[in-house]
Amino acid sequence: RAVWTGAVLNCIVSDNTVAYGTNTWSTSYNLSPGAYGGGICSFLYTGPSPFAFIVSNCIIRNNRALSGLSYESSYCSSYGGGIYVRDAGQKYIVNNIIESNSATMGGGGYFEHGNTLIEKCVIRGNKALSSGNGNDQNTVQGGGWYLGSGQIAGGVPPGIHVVKNCLSYNNTSAGRGGGLLTWGGQAELYNLTITSNKAVYAGSGIGMRGVVQGSSL
Repeated sequence: RAVWTGAVLNCIVSDNTVAYGTNTWSTSYNLSPGAYGGGICSFLYTGPSPFAFIVSNCIIRNNRALSGLSYESSYCSSYGGGIYVRDAGQKYIVNNIIESNSATMGGGGYFEHGNTLIEKCVIRGNKALSSGNGNDQNTVQGGGWYLGSGQIAGGVPPGIHVVKNCLSYNNTSAGRGGGLLTWGGQAELYNLTITSNKAVYAGSGIGMRGVVQGSSL
């Protein structure tokens, strides 16, 4: 069976902003109203599976996904300041610098549904910012990155997130998971250095359920 692939290779993605309340299309693609992917955004709601998405040899810097009130005057979160990828059966995030990006969920990156490999990346100075809705403990997660789980389009079952040989430092969260937060599913972390990250409520380095091997925290 054919595998559909999207890729961002050898690029500098910097100083971009996606704002809340302008993307009325989000509900058409089974997304909650909000802002998605300040630098890079990829999702597959309907279409062929498996689908692979690759980000490699890139600098992703100073991008923002802004939260706030939607066009319906209801509160909207923001997801993936640097990168937002969901509904890809395989996600490869390899040999990138991801720095100084911000969102309420996944300041550096937000990855959900399907398998994820994050390898040989530097994730630094990213922020999960206060949501402003008085519930930062539950709505602000993952300063460096956020790894979620769940059934994806096309019936592909929930996958495994593997992060290895990465450096994560100086990331902050106004809620949980300063360096990294995983929510549901299975996450495996190998040979990481995670240092000098901060979170207000829990998990300054890592907030997760999963496996950690050979890492410096």
